[in-house]
Amino acid sequence: MDNQELDPLLPPSKSQLKREMEARQKLGERLLDLSVQQLNQLALSSQLIEAVALAKRIKAHGGRYRQLQYIGKLMRSIDPTPIEDFFKLLDGKDYAQTVVLHELEDWRERLITAIDNGVLTDYLNRYPQADSQQLRQLVQAAKKERETTKPLGAGRKLFQYLRQQLS
Repeated sequence: MDNQELDPLLPPSKSQLKREMEARQKLGERLLDLSVQQLNQLALSSQLIEAVALAKRIKAHGGRYRQLQYIGKLMRSIDPTPIEDFFKLLDGKDYAQTVVLHELEDWRERLITAIDNGVLTDYLNRYPQADSQQLRQLVQAAKKERETTKPLGAGRKLFQYLRQQLS
């Protein structure tokens, strides 16, 4: 139980302030993973954007550490809520995209290893917009590629076709 729970009129404890600063510094470190376009979407101060760009270029451990400390200091003066919301949205998109890609890989594997046309029929029932003739050709080419163990790119073409059907 901290001071805030005991008496809401008391200022936050030193430990609580330190935890908040560390959380903002970690959030600032995550900014290094974003592209320039994503950083511009966040409407950050130019000083913070420059600090992040410089931190990306620094390779020396000590220099990078000091720059991350500076980013943490800059993060203390801004509201972290929009940045946290952006990362929640980004993490959700990444997870959803990963799930879709795993599903597509599963379909590709099932289509290539299928003995009969049952899996192909299941796929065509689920995705009726797919061109059955083109799909059959891609599956046959991928099967032949597996048999000859020559990387012709047929499996990749099949995967790309399956991904097109989702969009």
